[in-house]
Amino acid sequence: MAQRIVDHLNTLIANDPDPMQQYHWYEIARDLGLSPEDVESAVMYGGHNGITVDVTDENRRAVAGYKR
Repeated sequence: MAQRIVDHLNTLIANDPDPMQQYHWYEIARDLGLSPEDVESAVMYGGHNGITVDVTDENRRAVAGYKR
């Protein structure tokens, strides 16, 4: 389950050109058919409702394999 969540989140990040991105647990949960609590527990970083990601050039290179 955790790998599915990470893969989904990396895909979202890789395909969004914005340098600052925000994702809510309930949106990821809906996309994957999981509970928001499952998503929150599987992601190491983030807050109570979701995660904000500052996407640097280095981050872009790290998730390049997820680009569609």
